[in-house]
Amino acid sequence: MTWVKNISFYIVAALILNALSTFLESPFLSKFLHDNVINILINLLAINTATTGIVLTKLKEISENHKNFDFSDSYKELKFALFEQIILIGLSIAALIFKDSEVIKMKLTHHDFIFDTLVTAIFINALDTLRDTGKAIFLIIKK
Repeated sequence: MTWVKNISFYIVAALILNALSTFLESPFLSKFLHDNVINILINLLAINTATTGIVLTKLKEISENHKNFDFSDSYKELKFALFEQIILIGLSIAALIFKDSEVIKMKLTHHDFIFDTLVTAIFINALDTLRDTGKAIFLIIKK
């Protein structure tokens, strides 16, 4: 259920940002994400992979010192988060291909807005994943 809530948030936030950009007649967000989103997502994946390594090392250390702790769910979530980021990179590539497709431009009205919203939602998701990973690091450092 949390997953659905998060996706809904990303889409609504992306809709608001793209509607605001459209209303202000500003192509900045669309152009910025079109030109940079794949590189940004790959860099965020690299950052999150390194950070996940630190988190996993600390979880392993804790589980060795305290045998009653089971972090198998945490391991699964961390693995899923990395997998999710790889999927989002693929979705971004597909969305950008569809956005630039002349065939789709002729058949789908408001295609720019639709695909810009999708790419923006993916970008917001990636930033939220980075925030979540950073939060985990601060929790571990605090302990």
